[in-house]
Amino acid sequence: SLSISFRRLPADRRRRLVQLGVLRSGSVVLPAAAAVLWAVDERAARDGLRYLNGRALLDPWGSTGFKLHNTVHALARRLITAPVEPPPEARLGMSGLGMTQTAAHAELVNRYAATRVNGQWHSLADDGYIHRNLVWHMERAERLDELHALLQEATTEGTNAWFSVREHLGQPEGFF
Repeated sequence: SLSISFRRLPADRRRRLVQLGVLRSGSVVLPAAAAVLWAVDERAARDGLRYLNGRALLDPWGSTGFKLHNTVHALARRLITAPVEPPPEARLGMSGLGMTQTAAHAELVNRYAATRVNGQWHSLADDGYIHRNLVWHMERAERLDELHALLQEATTEGTNAWFSVREHLGQPEGFF
């Protein structure tokens, strides 16, 4: 039934659902994070999330957030690497993004990088997702030089900027 639900989605909606597969399992997706991932404005992201929720492919979470059920997330993650044009003998027979997991994480990191102020990672807007997961995505994107740069950014007072942001968000344990 899940396969049928995926196949019935218009191609652009299916692509967006598959793109959610790159997110960390169990994460809450707010429109601001989906907007960055999908390269759309926040209103279009909110509408897209609501559409997928209306098709029972996302679960509502809180007043504006959504979560992928583990089974939907596993299929979306799998379709990231599936070919764009699946061979006729393919078990699921669904088109994917045709990219490696590393490339999918790199694309997400690139999209967030484009939103930085003055090239500083600690300037990322709080979208309810990226501060908790940026290091994880950088590791999976094999962007270790950028990860080191992130952890070396300093505030004007000389303190660690990434730690300061995480502390301000009430997430200091995530820094460690």
